[in-house]
Amino acid sequence: MNQNFVYDVQIDTNNNIWASLFYGAFYKYDGNNWEEFYSLNGTDTIGGILNLIDNNTFNTSANVTQQAFAAVRLANPFGLPTIFGNNQNITNNTIKRVRRGVVTTNWDNINIAENSINLTNSDIVANPTLDYIGINASSCANLSIERNYIYKDGPSPTLALDDRVLGINEQSITNCNITSNLLTRMGSAIRFFNTQQLNTVHCNQMDTCRLGVRFDASSIGDQGSAAAAQDNAWYFPLTGFFAFQRDNLSPNANWFFRSGPIVLPYKPNGLQMIPSNFVSVSTGNVTNDCDVLCPGCPHQRMADIVTENGDFANLTMDEKYLFKKEVYQILDADSNYMYGGYTSDVVLQDFYDSAATTNLAMFGFVNSFIQDSLNVFASVIVSWISPINHFEENEKKVNEIYLNTWGMSVYKYTQQQQEILELIAAENSVSGGTAVYTARVMLGWDMADFSGNTARKSNVISNQLLQLTGDFYLLPNPADDNTQIFIIKGDDIISVIKVYNAIGECIFNLSTDQSNVLLPTKHFSNGIYIISVESTGQIKATKKLIVNHN
Repeated sequence: MNQNFVYDVQIDTNNNIWASLFYGAFYKYDGNNWEEFYSLNGTDTIGGILNLIDNNTFNTSANVTQQAFAAVRLANPFGLPTIFGNNQNITNNTIKRVRRGVVTTNWDNINIAENSINLTNSDIVANPTLDYIGINASSCANLSIERNYIYKDGPSPTLALDDRVLGINEQSITNCNITSNLLTRMGSAIRFFNTQQLNTVHCNQMDTCRLGVRFDASSIGDQGSAAAAQDNAWYFPLTGFFAFQRDNLSPNANWFFRSGPIVLPYKPNGLQMIPSNFVSVSTGNVTNDCDVLCPGCPHQRMADIVTENGDFANLTMDEKYLFKKEVYQILDADSNYMYGGYTSDVVLQDFYDSAATTNLAMFGFVNSFIQDSLNVFASVIVSWISPINHFEENEKKVNEIYLNTWGMSVYKYTQQQQEILELIAAENSVSGGTAVYTARVMLGWDMADFSGNTARKSNVISNQLLQLTGDFYLLPNPADDNTQIFIIKGDDIISVIKVYNAIGECIFNLSTDQSNVLLPTKHFSNGIYIISVESTGQIKATKKLIVNHN
């Protein structure tokens, strides 16, 4: 295994073997500092801009009691496009015995390709209340998910696994290209939640998946065209399995299938959909490159949303607000959408200009100031905002807590702040807006959302996950002369701190009664250390610390 430390440059995490882990590669960014979490058996790189996680092997020797939560997780509370403008690549990794293969939250421009992800049947059977997801993306844009192999071993899935074993789960996603993946024995192969912007599902093979493509409060636009069929393939028994399921009344889409008889694998019939015939079956030519041949489609889609045209007129007021907010954010990030030479240009320009004096723009200013580390200005704007709905109430609360904690390099929440974040994070984005995902990142939570069933799913959040990611922080990390240890569980205090070197020797042991402790590292040699913390609240957790004396 390689050991490589790089700081303040693009970094790679390549060619490692983690034999038994809880987390593999976990990168979290708060706008000022990186925090990274690894398995005790892993090796690390950390730096300014993550670039590549490639050719790693995760969790090859774990057993049921050691099953990992996630192999790779990328999370930050806000989009931070100026920080994460370069593409992130998660490629060629072999992942086994995990509850999550790859997790991304509020992180744009990611290429997830050619990974092998095993959701192990023995784990699933042994843990009937937990869910298992190959790739879980929440509140992200411009994703490419291509040529991954996501599979469950063992028998064919049953109805009980529809919500528990998901191949690719997309929540509040914009412009995701899901192409040429092989998904085998999933409860739900590809699932969308609270997504109305265009996404692409082309050339995937769904083998013995009980539900193929599933929509929950979502509509992702037409798939394929008369010139190029979407060319997905479904292989499953004739009874009890379905190519499509819809859990909502969002607009239907046309799916262009290759010409020929209505028969699997390339052309499911209306009875192989729930409800029957809800997907409009159109005919297109076979395509081999799977490219999207509709450059003007995203522009028209956004124009239909802001003018409440067609089926978008039938959405609830809350749904209309959420999707218009998403359009505003897209236009604010990339004005080229308003000047593409399409008939929709004037509509989008008028919408953007009219929103300039609304809360949509005000929250946009807040995010921009946070991204530029101008937190004083962000705080002023937040104080001016008078929320007009529950989504904005949540967003204002999360912004206030962020600016008074993470934005000031403070990682200990008051009891009130903790309770507010937990209440917001336990909602889903349909009921609580996109602030839900910011709250989850700040708490270290990850969960799959289902309309009307947030409480049922909230108990899926792993206590182990909170113990590893949410109980204490090390800042700075990497450290030179010292690092600060913060514990953030209410009024809990640290009782014991131990530091272990790379060969497992305890080189530092301190008893204390403080909620934060300054750990001197000036006399530590350059390298990787394990920090073990015990608290009066029975927390016992570990993190990896890098010491680097420049």
